[in-house]
Amino acid sequence: MLNSIKYDWLRRWKFFLAGIVVFLIVNADLIFHFVHKKDPNLMSAFFWALLFGLCVALVIDHMGRLYRSLFTDEGLLDFALPLNGYQFLGAKLLAVVFECIAVVLLGGTVLYFDLKYAESIYKNLHLPPLTGEIFIEIFQVAVLLIAGYLIFILMVYLSLALAKSIFAPLKHGKLVAFLCFLAIGKIMDVLSDILGISSSYIIHGPGVIIASTDWLVVAVSIIVLYTGTAYLLDRKVNL
Repeated sequence: MLNSIKYDWLRRWKFFLAGIVVFLIVNADLIFHFVHKKDPNLMSAFFWALLFGLCVALVIDHMGRLYRSLFTDEGLLDFALPLNGYQFLGAKLLAVVFECIAVVLLGGTVLYFDLKYAESIYKNLHLPPLTGEIFIEIFQVAVLLIAGYLIFILMVYLSLALAKSIFAPLKHGKLVAFLCFLAIGKIMDVLSDILGISSSYIIHGPGVIIASTDWLVVAVSIIVLYTGTAYLLDRKVNL
């Protein structure tokens, strides 16, 4: 599994490096215009558009990793690895999770230093200290965001696995799989409403305490989507 993750990253390190560089340029440009009280110029808009494009490209790349394995010649190499469907999918998801964690850490670190810099310039700006309680609350929100994104990616992966397995004999199997993706999303939305997810947060001070029932729903959703997709990859996919 680790070799599969390393293989994914070795092919994308230039893309990741470009994203980091553009993000730092956008942040420096934002701080410069904020400090000097200037309006953003055309170059600022260009870098913002470039950063947005790279973010979209990263999401598309995450969705396309399983697609390329199932519907292109890349799959002949991927599925030749000594991994079962559960390990193969696990490697794909771990790579996505690690990248999401890296994005959150980079963004959070840069934001923290930006706020400290702004505090040093504007003496009337007093930020609350980063206590353990606030850190835990921020951590919970970050984990919930990553988990929600992971559920979305798993929904896409399950639809792709359905298109290559159960719906493969159909003439419009990919279209049916896309409709299944919409149906799965609707089911997830209805279940979240029934179980009250995202409606029982405790607000106090600057942070949020996420209810344990919400964590349970998120965990079960990930497990069900992962198990179903991995089972299709392991038993039903016909390359």
